Amino acid sequence: MHNFSWYPGHIKAAEDELKKKWLPLIDLVIEVVDARVPISGVYPKRELWGCKPIINVFTKKDLTDLKITLSLIDKSCLVIDARLPHQWRKKLVELIKIIGKETKQKLQMQGRKRNLRIGICGLPNVGKSTFLNSLANVGKKAKTGDKPGVTRQMQFIQSQEFDLLDTPGIMPHSLEEEISYKLALCGLLPEKLFDKEILLDYLLEKCPQIKTADHPEQSAEFLIKRFQEGKLGKTCLDYIVS
Repeated sequence: MHNFSWYPGHIKAAEDELKKKWLPLIDLVIEVVDARVPISGVYPKRELWGCKPIINVFTKKDLTDLKITLSLIDKSCLVIDARLPHQWRKKLVELIKIIGKETKQKLQMQGRKRNLRIGICGLPNVGKSTFLNSLANVGKKAKTGDKPGVTRQMQFIQSQEFDLLDTPGIMPHSLEEEISYKLALCGLLPEKLFDKEILLDYLLEKCPQIKTADHPEQSAEFLIKRFQEGKLGKTCLDYIVS
Protein backbone atom coordinates (compact mmCIF):
# COMPACT_ATOMS: atom_id res chain seq x y z
CA MET A 1 0.00 0.00 0.00
CA HIS A 2 1.31 3.44 -0.99
CA ASN A 3 1.54 6.62 1.01
CA PHE A 4 -0.57 9.63 0.06
CA SER A 5 0.55 13.25 0.28
CA TRP A 6 -1.55 16.44 0.20
CA TYR A 7 0.33 19.31 1.74
CA PRO A 8 -0.57 22.62 0.06
CA GLY A 9 1.34 25.76 0.87
CA HIS A 10 -1.30 27.31 3.13
CA ILE A 11 -1.29 24.22 5.39
CA LYS A 12 2.50 24.24 5.74
CA ALA A 13 2.42 27.98 6.44
CA ALA A 14 -0.33 27.48 9.05
CA GLU A 15 1.64 24.77 10.84
CA ASP A 16 4.82 26.89 10.86
CA GLU A 17 2.94 29.95 12.12
CA LEU A 18 1.13 27.93 14.77
CA LYS A 19 4.36 26.43 16.05
CA LYS A 20 6.48 29.61 16.05
CA LYS A 21 4.01 32.38 16.89
CA TRP A 22 0.81 31.12 18.49
CA LEU A 23 1.57 27.98 20.51
CA PRO A 24 3.79 29.88 22.97
CA LEU A 25 0.77 32.13 23.71
CA ILE A 26 -1.80 29.45 24.48
CA ASP A 27 -2.34 27.51 27.69
CA LEU A 28 -4.01 24.38 26.37
CA VAL A 29 -5.15 22.76 23.13
CA ILE A 30 -8.57 21.46 22.18
CA GLU A 31 -8.05 19.09 19.26
CA VAL A 32 -11.25 18.70 17.26
CA VAL A 33 -11.61 15.28 15.60
CA ASP A 34 -14.31 13.92 13.27
CA ALA A 35 -15.97 11.15 15.29
CA ARG A 36 -16.23 8.93 12.19
CA VAL A 37 -12.42 8.67 12.20
CA PRO A 38 -11.53 8.90 15.91
CA ILE A 39 -8.10 7.32 15.37
CA SER A 40 -7.19 8.20 11.77
CA GLY A 41 -8.44 11.77 12.27
CA VAL A 42 -6.10 12.60 15.17
CA TYR A 43 -3.13 14.76 14.13
CA PRO A 44 -0.21 12.30 14.47
CA LYS A 45 2.65 14.74 15.11
CA ARG A 46 1.95 15.13 18.82
CA GLU A 47 5.25 16.94 19.35
CA LEU A 48 3.68 19.98 17.67
CA TRP A 49 1.72 20.69 20.87
CA GLY A 50 4.81 20.51 23.05
CA CYS A 51 3.79 20.02 26.68
CA LYS A 52 0.41 21.77 26.33
CA PRO A 53 -2.50 19.89 27.93
CA ILE A 54 -4.83 18.46 25.26
CA ILE A 55 -8.59 17.92 25.31
CA ASN A 56 -9.96 15.81 22.46
CA VAL A 57 -13.42 16.77 21.24
CA PHE A 58 -15.01 14.34 18.76
CA THR A 59 -17.52 16.21 16.58
CA LYS A 60 -20.31 15.15 14.20
CA LYS A 61 -21.87 12.86 16.77
CA ASP A 62 -25.02 12.76 14.63
CA LEU A 63 -23.14 11.02 11.79
CA THR A 64 -21.49 8.21 13.73
CA ASP A 65 -22.27 5.13 15.77
CA LEU A 66 -18.99 5.62 17.61
CA LYS A 67 -18.92 4.12 21.08
CA ILE A 68 -15.94 5.60 22.89
CA THR A 69 -14.28 2.96 25.09
CA LEU A 70 -12.19 3.44 28.19
CA SER A 71 -9.21 1.87 26.42
CA LEU A 72 -9.22 4.70 23.86
CA ILE A 73 -9.84 7.83 25.90
CA ASP A 74 -9.88 9.25 29.38
CA LYS A 75 -12.08 11.81 31.05
CA SER A 76 -10.55 14.63 28.97
CA CYS A 77 -12.58 13.66 25.88
CA LEU A 78 -16.10 14.43 24.69
CA VAL A 79 -18.24 13.24 21.77
CA ILE A 80 -20.52 16.06 20.65
CA ASP A 81 -22.71 17.66 18.01
CA ALA A 82 -21.04 21.08 17.79
CA ARG A 83 -24.33 22.70 16.72
CA LEU A 84 -26.00 21.78 20.03
CA PRO A 85 -23.94 23.46 22.76
CA HIS A 86 -26.71 23.09 25.34
CA GLN A 87 -25.88 19.37 25.38
CA TRP A 88 -22.16 19.69 26.09
CA ARG A 89 -20.94 23.25 26.72
CA LYS A 90 -21.34 23.23 30.52
CA LYS A 91 -19.49 19.92 30.83
CA LEU A 92 -16.66 21.11 28.59
CA VAL A 93 -16.29 24.41 30.44
CA GLU A 94 -15.96 22.48 33.71
CA LEU A 95 -13.34 20.21 32.11
CA ILE A 96 -11.36 23.20 30.81
CA LYS A 97 -11.38 24.79 34.27
CA ILE A 98 -10.11 21.57 35.85
CA ILE A 99 -7.30 21.10 33.32
CA GLY A 100 -6.42 24.81 33.33
CA LYS A 101 -6.52 25.21 37.12
CA GLU A 102 -2.75 25.02 37.56
CA THR A 103 -2.17 27.62 34.84
CA LYS A 104 -4.72 29.98 36.41
CA GLN A 105 -3.04 29.61 39.78
CA LYS A 106 0.36 30.47 38.27
CA LEU A 107 -1.10 33.56 36.59
CA GLN A 108 -2.65 34.70 39.87
CA MET A 109 0.66 34.24 41.70
CA GLN A 110 2.30 36.42 39.06
CA GLY A 111 -0.41 39.05 39.46
CA ARG A 112 -1.62 38.54 35.90
CA LYS A 113 -5.36 38.69 35.25
CA ARG A 114 -6.37 37.18 31.93
CA ASN A 115 -8.52 34.43 30.52
CA LEU A 116 -7.18 31.01 29.69
CA ARG A 117 -6.00 30.96 26.08
CA ILE A 118 -7.14 27.89 24.19
CA GLY A 119 -6.02 26.78 20.73
CA ILE A 120 -8.79 25.11 18.68
CA CYS A 121 -6.86 22.80 16.35
CA GLY A 122 -7.38 19.80 14.09
CA LEU A 123 -7.51 18.54 10.51
CA PRO A 124 -9.35 20.55 7.83
CA ASN A 125 -13.16 20.49 7.83
CA VAL A 126 -13.67 18.71 11.16
CA GLY A 127 -15.94 21.50 12.38
CA LYS A 128 -13.47 23.64 14.34
CA SER A 129 -15.12 26.98 13.58
CA THR A 130 -18.66 25.74 14.30
CA PHE A 131 -17.41 24.27 17.56
CA LEU A 132 -15.51 27.46 18.47
CA ASN A 133 -18.56 29.64 17.81
CA SER A 134 -20.70 27.42 20.05
CA LEU A 135 -18.11 27.41 22.83
CA ALA A 136 -17.43 31.16 22.62
CA ASN A 137 -21.14 32.08 22.58
CA VAL A 138 -20.37 35.69 21.61
CA GLY A 139 -21.27 38.04 18.77
CA LYS A 140 -18.05 37.73 16.78
CA LYS A 141 -18.09 34.53 14.76
CA ALA A 142 -15.42 32.47 13.02
CA LYS A 143 -16.07 31.71 9.35
CA THR A 144 -17.51 28.23 8.75
CA GLY A 145 -17.94 26.03 5.68
CA ASP A 146 -18.25 22.47 4.43
CA LYS A 147 -15.00 22.33 2.46
CA PRO A 148 -11.41 21.85 3.71
CA GLY A 149 -9.46 25.07 4.05
CA VAL A 150 -12.17 27.63 4.90
CA THR A 151 -10.19 29.14 7.79
CA ARG A 152 -6.92 30.63 6.50
CA GLN A 153 -5.96 33.19 9.16
CA MET A 154 -5.47 32.69 12.87
CA GLN A 155 -7.36 34.92 15.26
CA PHE A 156 -8.30 35.03 18.92
CA ILE A 157 -12.01 35.22 19.66
CA GLN A 158 -12.68 36.48 23.18
CA SER A 159 -15.50 35.26 25.34
CA GLN A 160 -16.27 36.04 28.96
CA GLU A 161 -14.51 32.86 30.11
CA PHE A 162 -11.79 32.10 27.54
CA ASP A 163 -9.74 33.48 24.65
CA LEU A 164 -10.14 30.99 21.81
CA LEU A 165 -7.63 30.76 18.94
CA ASP A 166 -9.26 29.74 15.66
CA THR A 167 -6.68 27.96 13.50
CA PRO A 168 -6.61 26.69 9.90
CA GLY A 169 -6.71 22.92 9.41
CA ILE A 170 -3.37 21.15 9.57
CA MET A 171 -2.43 17.91 7.84
CA PRO A 172 0.62 15.62 8.09
CA HIS A 173 2.92 15.68 5.07
CA SER A 174 2.35 12.00 4.35
CA LEU A 175 -0.50 9.58 5.11
CA GLU A 176 -0.96 5.86 4.73
CA GLU A 177 -3.19 5.24 1.72
CA GLU A 178 -5.96 3.63 3.78
CA ILE A 179 -6.04 6.59 6.17
CA SER A 180 -6.29 8.96 3.21
CA TYR A 181 -9.36 7.04 1.97
CA LYS A 182 -11.03 7.41 5.36
CA LEU A 183 -10.32 11.14 5.52
CA ALA A 184 -11.52 11.70 1.97
CA LEU A 185 -14.77 9.81 2.63
CA CYS A 186 -15.42 12.14 5.55
CA GLY A 187 -14.63 15.24 3.50
CA LEU A 188 -11.41 16.01 5.37
CA LEU A 189 -9.37 15.74 2.16
CA PRO A 190 -10.50 17.11 -1.23
CA GLU A 191 -12.46 14.35 -3.00
CA LYS A 192 -11.21 15.54 -6.40
CA LEU A 193 -7.87 13.95 -5.54
CA PHE A 194 -9.44 10.47 -5.46
CA ASP A 195 -11.21 8.07 -7.79
CA LYS A 196 -14.80 8.02 -6.49
CA GLU A 197 -15.31 4.36 -7.44
CA ILE A 198 -12.27 3.34 -5.39
CA LEU A 199 -13.52 5.35 -2.42
CA LEU A 200 -16.98 3.80 -2.63
CA ASP A 201 -15.54 0.27 -2.93
CA TYR A 202 -13.44 0.94 0.15
CA LEU A 203 -16.45 2.28 2.06
CA LEU A 204 -18.61 -0.74 1.24
CA GLU A 205 -15.80 -3.14 2.14
CA LYS A 206 -15.15 -1.37 5.42
CA CYS A 207 -18.81 -0.84 6.30
CA PRO A 208 -20.97 -3.53 4.66
CA GLN A 209 -23.94 -2.31 6.69
CA ILE A 210 -24.06 0.90 4.63
CA LYS A 211 -27.48 1.13 2.96
CA THR A 212 -26.99 1.60 -0.80
CA ALA A 213 -29.76 -0.73 -2.00
CA ASP A 214 -32.24 2.17 -2.24
CA HIS A 215 -29.99 3.88 -4.81
CA PRO A 216 -29.04 1.10 -7.31
CA GLU A 217 -28.52 3.41 -10.29
CA GLN A 218 -26.77 6.28 -8.51
CA SER A 219 -23.15 7.28 -9.07
CA ALA A 220 -20.32 6.75 -6.61
CA GLU A 221 -20.13 10.53 -6.13
CA PHE A 222 -23.81 10.67 -5.16
CA LEU A 223 -23.49 7.79 -2.70
CA ILE A 224 -20.39 9.27 -1.07
CA LYS A 225 -22.23 12.56 -0.65
CA ARG A 226 -25.14 10.73 0.94
CA PHE A 227 -22.72 8.97 3.28
CA GLN A 228 -21.17 12.29 4.32
CA GLU A 229 -24.65 13.61 5.10
CA GLY A 230 -25.39 10.57 7.29
CA LYS A 231 -28.15 9.37 4.95
CA LEU A 232 -26.70 5.90 4.35
CA GLY A 233 -26.59 5.04 8.03
CA LYS A 234 -24.35 6.03 10.92
CA THR A 235 -20.95 4.41 11.09
CA CYS A 236 -17.34 4.66 12.27
CA LEU A 237 -14.46 4.01 9.84
CA ASP A 238 -11.97 3.14 12.59
CA TYR A 239 -12.40 -0.10 14.48
CA ILE A 240 -12.08 0.42 18.22
CA VAL A 241 -11.39 -2.59 20.41
CA SER A 242 -12.46 -2.40 24.05
